[in-house]
Amino acid sequence: MNCEVSTDKKHGLIVNCEAVSQNNDQNQLSSQVEQCTETLGKLPTHVISDSGYFSLKDIEKVPERVKVIIPSRKQAQKENKRTEVKPFGKEEFHYDEKRDVYICPEGKALKKKGFAFDSEEKISYKATAKECRSCKHFV
Repeated sequence: MNCEVSTDKKHGLIVNCEAVSQNNDQNQLSSQVEQCTETLGKLPTHVISDSGYFSLKDIEKVPERVKVIIPSRKQAQKENKRTEVKPFGKEEFHYDEKRDVYICPEGKALKKKGFAFDSEEKISYKATAKECRSCKHFV
């Protein structure tokens, strides 16, 4: 369950609020723009959101007249880097084809868990929560 909230720029008033069954913001932008347009009776001129909404397929559904401002996940990650803890880039994980697992920089195996983001093209690999929580990099 995830809550989507849209506000107006001038007063910060909530224009639209919706609880969705998807556990992240991806692919929610176009429907939020659509619902805000319905509530306001006009198309917004600008839409600004965090990188969690970044999906090229979904952004393409937003009318061209609307200026969409969203950092990519890579841009957001660069801006939010912490000096004491650095997130691992995907290039730091190594695939073990024989075992069909990814190995993290600390040597833990990430096992196949199913599909990611409801897409059969993306496969999710995860380590156990116990292993991650005991890692020196866990925040």
